[in-house]
Amino acid sequence: MILCLAGLAFLSAQSVNVPLYGDLMGGGLKSPGDPVEVFQNPGNLEIAFLRNLGDLKIGITDPYGDTVYHTMVNAVAGSLLAIDVSGWSAGAYTLTISNGQGGCLEGKFSIN
Repeated sequence: MILCLAGLAFLSAQSVNVPLYGDLMGGGLKSPGDPVEVFQNPGNLEIAFLRNLGDLKIGITDPYGDTVYHTMVNAVAGSLLAIDVSGWSAGAYTLTISNGQGGCLEGKFSIN
């Protein structure tokens, strides 16, 4: 589900930023002002789209490399994808966000 929100004030005080690495837009390494921010909250992962990015593939793999979540979204500036991770096993997970032009961002997060 993608929610359209005017700002990022909805994030809880328990939000933890998930650093992203890679290049989604082209032109080099991820830098300040990037088009996506990811936050982990108790029970969910929130992906905030800060620019219009079009169709993106979102995938999450578990500690064994198995895909546990995947979806396609039309990323619009100000929208949010909330992923319920409350029933997932403890461990380290990898989030991948990619577009059809070869751009890819990747981040790691843990569930305790």
